[in-house]
Amino acid sequence: MRFISLTLNLALLTLYASSTTRADSNGTAILNPEVDAAVNAILADWNTPGGVAIAVVRMDDSGGWQIETKGYGTAKADGTKIGPDTVFNLGSNSKAS
Repeated sequence: MRFISLTLNLALLTLYASSTTRADSNGTAILNPEVDAAVNAILADWNTPGGVAIAVVRMDDSGGWQIETKGYGTAKADGTKIGPDTVFNLGSNSKAS
């Protein structure tokens, strides 16, 4: 059940990001305080000690790429925060049910 909740939360976040991409082609950040609050609420709801890194890639009006990256939560037990360059080891996660 918790997997469905996480999937739904992530899907809603994806829909929000995709709906703002067209409106924000002028360069306005998608990873804004509203998205920060939504991601932090998901992490709090799941009471997770970990976190997530998010990247948004979109084409600008001149055909170039705009890339936004941001990390949320904790990467290590010592309190190190997740950043946009944090490496996540997934292992054989595709077999999880």
